[in-house]
Amino acid sequence: ASNSQVASGFFAKGTRAFITIRANTAVDNVRGIQIAVGNGTEAGGLTHDHEICWNNIRAPLDNVLLYSASSAYMDQSYNNFIYRNTLVGDSAWVRFKGVDNYQVDGNVVLTNNMGATNSRWNTTIMDSSLTTNLTGKLTDAIVDSNGALMGEYRTNHLGTHGHETAY
Repeated sequence: ASNSQVASGFFAKGTRAFITIRANTAVDNVRGIQIAVGNGTEAGGLTHDHEICWNNIRAPLDNVLLYSASSAYMDQSYNNFIYRNTLVGDSAWVRFKGVDNYQVDGNVVLTNNMGATNSRWNTTIMDSSLTTNLTGKLTDAIVDSNGALMGEYRTNHLGTHGHETAY
């Protein structure tokens, strides 16, 4: 996606189970929530087995990720995965823990809403069992304007963090 403004770009709203939002790119002049998973009553039943993976999303003024927009299945949903994404934006918001923590591995997350008092990337409801996540602020020199890892981050993390594969 490029040169677009949306309420929700890639949105799993009324989805119940086995949904993947995978390998999307939205980096060029995009506005609005870019990836959203509702986990609400519109799904028609308990939500489970959703994954967000290999996406390259850059929306510096907006929410690049909103996972569990609804609290309808809080402490009930299960098998929620977020891995190998590059998420650069005002916030990446993961809300309302399910039965277990979100499985979150190998992401690059750059947002100004990071930190103990104002974190929307809520690591208290996340487990990273395979690969830690690279996190920082929008001003940190971790990725370029296209979401590609730069400098020592590219040398040390290409193929293990973010959407890029090593070749």
